[in-house]
Amino acid sequence: MSKVIAKAAVSATEFSVPLGKLKPSEKNVRRVESEAGLDELAASLEHHGQIQNLTVRVVEKGFFEVVAGARRFAALKRLMKEGRSIKGVKVTKDFPVRVRHVDEDDNDTELSLAENMVRSNMHPADEIAAFKRLHEEENMAPEAIADRFGISHMTVRRRLKLANVSPRILAEFREDKVTLDQMQALALSDDHEAQENAWFEAEYEWARRADNLRQLLTDEKVRGSDRLVKFVGLDAYIAANGTYIRDLFSDEDSVFLTDRVLLHKLAMEKLEAAAAEIDRDGWKWVVPTLETGAQHTFKRIHAKRTEPGDEDAARMSSLAARYDEIEAEIEAVDTDGPEYAALSEEAAKIDAEMDEIQNRYVAFDPLEKSLAGIVLSVGYDGKIEAHEGRVTDEDWAELMRLQSAEPMDGASGTEAKEEAEQEGPAFSFAVIEDLTALRSVALSLAVAERPDVALCAIIHPLASTLFYQSYWGDSAVEISSRFDGPRQSHVDPNNQGAFAALSQLHDEWAEELPADKSALWDWLISQPQSLLMQLLAYVTSRSINAWQQRHERGAKRFHHVEQIATAVSLDMNQWWKPSEAFFNRVPKAIGIAAVQEVGGNEEVCKGMEKDTKADAVTTTLHSLRGTNWLPQPLRLRPVEPTEVDDEEPEQKGAGDIAAE
Repeated sequence: MSKVIAKAAVSATEFSVPLGKLKPSEKNVRRVESEAGLDELAASLEHHGQIQNLTVRVVEKGFFEVVAGARRFAALKRLMKEGRSIKGVKVTKDFPVRVRHVDEDDNDTELSLAENMVRSNMHPADEIAAFKRLHEEENMAPEAIADRFGISHMTVRRRLKLANVSPRILAEFREDKVTLDQMQALALSDDHEAQENAWFEAEYEWARRADNLRQLLTDEKVRGSDRLVKFVGLDAYIAANGTYIRDLFSDEDSVFLTDRVLLHKLAMEKLEAAAAEIDRDGWKWVVPTLETGAQHTFKRIHAKRTEPGDEDAARMSSLAARYDEIEAEIEAVDTDGPEYAALSEEAAKIDAEMDEIQNRYVAFDPLEKSLAGIVLSVGYDGKIEAHEGRVTDEDWAELMRLQSAEPMDGASGTEAKEEAEQEGPAFSFAVIEDLTALRSVALSLAVAERPDVALCAIIHPLASTLFYQSYWGDSAVEISSRFDGPRQSHVDPNNQGAFAALSQLHDEWAEELPADKSALWDWLISQPQSLLMQLLAYVTSRSINAWQQRHERGAKRFHHVEQIATAVSLDMNQWWKPSEAFFNRVPKAIGIAAVQEVGGNEEVCKGMEKDTKADAVTTTLHSLRGTNWLPQPLRLRPVEPTEVDDEEPEQKGAGDIAAE
């Protein structure tokens, strides 16, 4: 542009300038986040053209400084750099840009500041309505709208989802009575009546929190993270004409399935098909079930570990020796070096091979197996879990009968053999009783001097009962556990951790013990005391009965239960958390009392009294979140020391007795 043209052009209020003749002004006030939104602005220019002029000032050599409109100028340069067009015209250095010239006495900084400060963003409700008109009246797909404004497809889909919220609620949104978070929660449902009920019928403001609204509108639906959804698969559910809603506003893109019956039907069909393909391999039955914790309603047998054969034993010894060498070598190398990585890899392979050899020598007893079965269920990860060794009550009684059966005509085989080996005339029963009485006392004195043997002797009867289904009386030490363990009438899926942990611990010990009960004593005698103490702790723990059943409210043992719990600093917060399953089982008053106990707002508690049970449960769980609240039966009670009656006569010492 010549100087004459430039001078003529600037005399007009508005005119066009080639893009190549424009440059940014150092007096533009926008500095921070100057790149923000350029993609969207460039896309808008590309599809809609230049809607607003740039404000410029003439500088030397025929160039113009952009005083206001720096982001539009930057977007134009980006289009030129990327070889893009504006409404079909390619953007080059000669592309005409509409500008407005400022007077000589105008302040550039003030103009730039004014343009950035006085403008106001559109209310989200207006933006939502505009997107809806483009989609419905102009028949523009969400993807096309997104591309024309340089925004993501998901952003447009979210705006269109909000546009489907009840008009009554949208009106409240325009008046800023509903927040964007609350709108997003209400948009979970496409049912305007359900949306309006959730919003307008809420008696208290806390009930309108986004999380409460989301919970209320999805209460009867199945979350996409549910174990059965993972098991069946969302695609399979949809293929079976299953309906669902998607939370477009969740970072995890959450899905809620609306047909619970169909989901259970598909899951059961898939689980039954898996059960049909299982090789029973000696098991009496295989039962598929969708119930959580169903395996715990059965009694149980355990696989036993036997000693490896000579060849495998030699291999295990060799592997163990090499593993010890690796441990010594690994301490001398750099943990970041290649030698450390190679040694670690070799150690991992040795571990795997040793496990593979040991697993070959773990098996169920064939007799026990013939009366037991497999419970097939779905785990929390959506994978099939096979719980082996489960026994019904009827089969358990038969198993006990077979294991304890003895010949009915006289002594057992072992006793008959012992009698045949006796030399000389038989002793009378009276003599035998007297002699064995003396031997029992002598044995007691001998064991009293051998704590190591006493430890094995006390473990033997407890372990026999716990791991070998033995009847009381199989051991010389008359200590037994007649407590079969607690059962739950209602399974709480969120609070099953302790049951699973105890079951796993039992399995670990069951594999350690010998397969044959007759070998138990020899095995115990050969073990180090540290392991015996651990085993004693476990078998003793399984005899503890802190289970209060309905017929024993005043049982005297509960004082001892509290003493033991105090001694081990029992913390039930590790094993129990407030859950929907729990509060659905108890009266609403318990939930209200819990909220009051953790310092809940009195108005909230009063509102809970009028709420439905479902709403009260939701409020309770929200109020207890992050607290250590426990129901009374789970709390550690203070143990009062046993008091001595002051009126009791003092106990006499040995000297006093002798004097009498």
